[in-house]
Amino acid sequence: MYVVLEDSEMGDMAKWTESFLRELLDLPSDFALQLKRAHRSLQQKPTEKEAPPRSPIVRFVNHQHKQQVLTKAWNIKNLRYNRKKIYMDHDYSPTLQKRRRGYADIKKHPLSSEA
Repeated sequence: MYVVLEDSEMGDMAKWTESFLRELLDLPSDFALQLKRAHRSLQQKPTEKEAPPRSPIVRFVNHQHKQQVLTKAWNIKNLRYNRKKIYMDHDYSPTLQKRRRGYADIKKHPLSSEA
């Protein structure tokens, strides 16, 4: 999850994440999230008010449940929390994130099939 404000979790990240995901994604009450752990990224907490927040990182016990949550989040085109657009994705390494950024323009403007 990206762009979730610092201290939204009010102390218990795992408990907050479970209720957050259920509410935001409208998950049924019988859907077993089974979170193994949830915490903020290990960077230092930002001191400047305008600095971007550290990303929450969530580890699921069941990979299929993780995929279902991500798929549901990706299918909601305008996912918002506290009036801010948020994003959910896999926890990619910084190296892989950099490589993926290199393909961003290609993904936005694919070659036409007429070529």
